[in-house]
Amino acid sequence: MFDVIKRLIVLLAICLCCGATNAQKIKRETGEYVYILPKNVSVEQGKTIALERAKEDAIANAFGQTIARENITRVDIHNGETTTDFASLGQSLTKGEWIETIGEPQFVVDYDKDQECLVIKCKVKGRVREIVTAKAEFEWKVLKNIPESKFESYEFKDGDQFFISFLTPQDGYVAIYLIDHENNANCLLPYASDADGLEPVKHAQEYIFFASQNHIIDDFIVDTSNVENEIRLYCEGQHEINQIRVIFSPNIFTKPIDYLDRESGISSLPIEKFEKWLSDCMRNDPEMSVDVRNVVVKR
Repeated sequence: MFDVIKRLIVLLAICLCCGATNAQKIKRETGEYVYILPKNVSVEQGKTIALERAKEDAIANAFGQTIARENITRVDIHNGETTTDFASLGQSLTKGEWIETIGEPQFVVDYDKDQECLVIKCKVKGRVREIVTAKAEFEWKVLKNIPESKFESYEFKDGDQFFISFLTPQDGYVAIYLIDHENNANCLLPYASDADGLEPVKHAQEYIFFASQNHIIDDFIVDTSNVENEIRLYCEGQHEINQIRVIFSPNIFTKPIDYLDRESGISSLPIEKFEKWLSDCMRNDPEMSVDVRNVVVKR
């Protein structure tokens, strides 16, 4: 009898050890990044970009992460003046992920006389989690003016229509947020009219969000007169960078508390509250995935 109990205890201990070995490690880590600010990018937008890169640096410090990043650079010369557009389509080939920010990120904005530009230094501390098992993959694209996957674009003109295509190999739930130049997190999906705050998706089915289900394409003209949730991108100045975050999980999750703008029909909340909600979700759901890309909008 006692022999059996001892064996059970040993087996339980072995199982616990194996579980601990395969468990995801969570570390406190600090990351830093220095961002050279292009002349046509605002300081607030530059801070957002620097913060994301500093988080990536912290993950790299903790788990040796390799970042795969595609940069878009366009130089225009008009009336003798040169302007440079820069956007980074960031998708990480990661061994880890950012879970929670500890304290406030530290920013220092200096003027570099040699390069004649502003330089933003960012330092951030937080908790990062090791990715042990592969998460559910999903694919998505930003589409401009025409809701077909081949019209992928990350450079928009003021007033252009905006769609997102989405595809996943397993059933789950998705949310899409746009972080604007004023650091508001705008909830594009689930739609503001969805009372349950959920957007379920089925596997192996391509979704085109923000377009009518029966859209008509005739010589590349889209009939959107009856679209209930049409999205168009605008910029107040000559140039803005908006950040798009797509969140997916096979597990159910609901969006955070936000506030409806009746004029635009879109709900939003401050970036600080959004980040807190997202951190809590990711801490409680190891299967949740987040992908981030930037979209340039200009007049």
